[in-house]
Amino acid sequence: MPCFVLACRASFSVPSCRRSFWYLADFALIQAPTVFTTNLILDNIATPLASSFGDLLTLIILTFLTSLLINVIRTYTATVLLIVLSLALPGFIVLVWKNPYVSELLFEGWSATILSMVISR
Repeated sequence: MPCFVLACRASFSVPSCRRSFWYLADFALIQAPTVFTTNLILDNIATPLASSFGDLLTLIILTFLTSLLINVIRTYTATVLLIVLSLALPGFIVLVWKNPYVSELLFEGWSATILSMVISR
């Protein structure tokens, strides 16, 4: 199972994020000299690599937030946080609705998200 999959699980998140970071760092250190010595097209390699780093950064942020929030499970802090985020959701929807560059995301792409939630249960 890849480290990125393990990083999504709360019990394995911190070690897997560290491992994922080092795997990607090693990959980048090996990839750079290989690309320049073999005359490969860098655009075909840089885009997936940038995507992987974006996913890794997201996992690091989620791991950090999870490690903070795991301490407040079943407390009033968690309840207050849930209420605040639920009340902020309409405001975020309005912000996305008014932005012409991302407004179509309110209607597209939900099937994959909902299907992944169904599969994970």
